[in-house]
Amino acid sequence: GGVVAVDVLTGQRRWHRHLAALERGPFTDGWGGGLAVAGDVVVASYAKSGTTWVQQIVAQLIHGGADRVAVNELSPWLDYRLTPPEALGRLEAQAHRRVVKTHLPLDALTLSHQARYLYVARDGRDVLLSLHHHHRHGNDLWYRMLGEGEGGAIMPRPDPDVRRYFRTW
Repeated sequence: GGVVAVDVLTGQRRWHRHLAALERGPFTDGWGGGLAVAGDVVVASYAKSGTTWVQQIVAQLIHGGADRVAVNELSPWLDYRLTPPEALGRLEAQAHRRVVKTHLPLDALTLSHQARYLYVARDGRDVLLSLHHHHRHGNDLWYRMLGEGEGGAIMPRPDPDVRRYFRTW
């Protein structure tokens, strides 16, 4: 089995054998456009692996070491269900080197020879603890927004016991 995914760089729809989570997870298949341009940097990782930290480093390098770089606005997470549609327009309007975040696996993306890819890896045990903490502290609005348009909750609330959470991860 698999699902159709939309590549965040090319807008192409592709059959993807590993992304059944798209049907119920926080990712979306609704992004179009977003063509890669020369110099784009794609920061890719499994969730809670340090993606935002690396985005911040890359953005500060691009902007000459500026102390305050609004990475959440400059470097959108296009495959996240809750990213507002105008984020793609803001990305496309950028004249400087762009940074894009993704948590999709490599075979869900169409690689571009114009872009550079940074993969962030973290010990799976650390990822699990960070995910558990993140999911446990999600509020009702967040869970409800993730479920909109899908006819129910996409992601169940986590087991409060991290050991049981680990066994089902």
